[in-house]
Amino acid sequence: FFPGWKIYIDGNEEILKPNKIGLIEFKVKKGPHEIQLVFTQTPIRTISKLLSIISALVLAIFILRKK
Repeated sequence: FFPGWKIYIDGNEEILKPNKIGLIEFKVKKGPHEIQLVFTQTPIRTISKLLSIISALVLAIFILRKK
C-alpha cells in the first residue's frame, strides 16, 4: 500500500486500506466484476516533481552561464 492508490469496483470507488503486513486488500462479492486499481498523484508528489524540474532548470542555466 502506498498513498495515492484508489480502487474502483464496477465503476464505484471503494475504501482501500492496507492489511496487517501493508499489502492492498479489498473484498468483492461473488460473481463477475470490473476492478480497477488506479495510482493517482498526491499533493506532495506534485510539489516534489515541480521542485525537481525547477532544480534541474536552475542547474542547467548555472552550467550554461559558466561556459
